[in-house]
Amino acid sequence: MHNATVCNKIYSVLPERGIRLLTIHPGSSSDRIKCDIQVATLTDLPPSYCALSHVWGSDLEKESILLNGEEFYVRKNMAETLCCLRRAEQRVTFWIDALCINQDNEDEKNVQIPLMGKIYENAERVVAFLGQHQDSSDNIFRILQSLDQEQDVLKLLKKLDFDEASKMNDALNKLLTREYWSRA
Repeated sequence: MHNATVCNKIYSVLPERGIRLLTIHPGSSSDRIKCDIQVATLTDLPPSYCALSHVWGSDLEKESILLNGEEFYVRKNMAETLCCLRRAEQRVTFWIDALCINQDNEDEKNVQIPLMGKIYENAERVVAFLGQHQDSSDNIFRILQSLDQEQDVLKLLKKLDFDEASKMNDALNKLLTREYWSRA
């Protein structure tokens, strides 16, 4: 089924200060992504959710997910993001602009975009998804965790030999040049 037809089923008109929240069903990395969208309002205390900051990615490659039981096509990197956010045994709820705002409805976007500050403010936490694991990004996060736990940063840095320091510098450079940091 084409997304336009599915959009009419999924994206009902929102109440004043209403938002949609996306619940990602549990599953393994090989399972099809299943999500549900529900409506909440910012005037009432919305259910607990995380807000996602992410890169939209290319519109050329699409993958299907199940959204409210309907086949729905999303950008490939959104499908990958949902797969990374999904937990094995519990549902997780997110506000994700690409899915929680009807992107085919300009009137809705004109109402929702000004609410984004409040949406992020009300979130239990904001997750910045920098992209799929690549290069040596796991090394830089391991080192950053060590820095967080180490009271004396200079002491920690002295423990690194030249090769480790070079790898850390390379990993940090790759992390900081990802598309996430230059998005609009």
